[in-house]
Amino acid sequence: MGNNAFEYLSRRGVNRICHFTRAVSLLHIFHSKEGILATAFLKDYSKRQNDLKRLDNQADYINCSIQYPNTWYLQKIRDKDSIFKDWVILFIDLEILKHRELKFSPCNAATGNGFYISSKFDCLLQMFKNELSIGQRKLRREASMLSCCPTDDQSEILIYQNIPLIYIIGIGVPDENSASDVDARFKTIDIQEYPPLYIAPEIFDTSWSRKIRQGDRPLEEMWKQVK
Repeated sequence: MGNNAFEYLSRRGVNRICHFTRAVSLLHIFHSKEGILATAFLKDYSKRQNDLKRLDNQADYINCSIQYPNTWYLQKIRDKDSIFKDWVILFIDLEILKHRELKFSPCNAATGNGFYISSKFDCLLQMFKNELSIGQRKLRREASMLSCCPTDDQSEILIYQNIPLIYIIGIGVPDENSASDVDARFKTIDIQEYPPLYIAPEIFDTSWSRKIRQGDRPLEEMWKQVK
């Protein structure tokens, strides 16, 4: 099924999935052979999961969104965290879909305690329907909307167990200061080569949703370190 998911999303123009994490977690991720680990596979010493409640009941899967992040949920957990305010968005190569067990949710995976999650390919197709019903919510897809974006901005693909480092193709940050901070974090653990950093302020707030419905893409610019 992973190959089918890859082929279908590629035809729609999708070239990545996204997973957000605290900037401080980059050290654990890039010092690990496994890369990004699902909560159920984290060792106790490094366990600082994004979602402590895990209402989706999928702790052995990594929650990812298609093309752009679930900024609504990112803002929610960022506001609740009084200590760690710096977050990054990891851009993940779509190729990972060919190599892992997958589940899909046409909305936020926690909705209805995971009621809408399915491993069936039809659930992936449902994400892009012109009319989508989630409980009492009715969503319509505008004709001008980017084809690579799901009808519900909070749709998710769940990746089993882990995402190795080779599939992390970029790191999104909100501004120049954040880019410099991430660069410094890598240097403290003697990592000189890491995925490109992209300054992408619009995907750290919900303004990107309006743009993609008008057929526009949010601003993303590769960071170039000043020597």
